[in-house]
Amino acid sequence: MYALPTRPRRNLALLGALVLLPLVIDLRAYAVEAVAAFLIVVGLVLVFGWHFFVARYFGARRDWRAAIHHYEVFEASARRLNLGPISLPLFLSLYTFNGVALAKNNLAFCLMNTGELEAAERSCDEAVEIDPKYAVPHINLGIIAALRRDPDVAANHLQRGFDLGYRDRGVQRHVRRILEATNVAAGHLLSSQGGGES
Repeated sequence: MYALPTRPRRNLALLGALVLLPLVIDLRAYAVEAVAAFLIVVGLVLVFGWHFFVARYFGARRDWRAAIHHYEVFEASARRLNLGPISLPLFLSLYTFNGVALAKNNLAFCLMNTGELEAAERSCDEAVEIDPKYAVPHINLGIIAALRRDPDVAANHLQRGFDLGYRDRGVQRHVRRILEATNVAAGHLLSSQGGGES
C-alpha cells in the first residue's frame, strides 16, 4: 500500500513547481499580470508580515523579549484581519503555510528560551489547533516535556512530530541530554519511540 508523502515533501514539491512554473508558461505573454501579481504578493508579505519578520530578526539575535513582543503583535493583527486561507501562501515554510501557526510556534520557542514553559506549551497547543498537521510544535512540546522531566510525554510528542514529517532527528540527542541532566534515564525510551538518530 502506498503511503502519502509527508507535508514537508508535499510542500517541497509545491515550492519546486512554483519555481519551475515560469519554464512551463510563457511569462512574456503575461508579463504585466505576472509583475502585478508579484508586487501584490510582496506588498502583502511586507505589510501583513512586518512584525513577523522583525520578530524573526530578534529571535536570530537571541533577543527573546523583543521577538516575543513582535510575534504577539503579528498574531493580534493577523487575527484582527482574519485573512483565513489568504494568509497561507504568504509564509512558505517546509512544515506549514499558515503564518499564525508558524508565529505561534516561533513564539513558543522564544518563551522556552526565557523559561516560560507554561506559556510556551499553550502557544504550541494553539499552533497545533490552527494547523493540526504542523510537526514542529510537537517537537517543541516534546522538549518542554523533557524539561519537565516527563520522558513518556516527551517521547510521544517527538514521535508525533516525526510521524508528521519532522526530519531533524538530532533533536533526540538534545532531549536525551535534557533528560539525563535531570537524572531521568530516557535514552532507551527515546531510541525505541523516535527511531534511529541521523
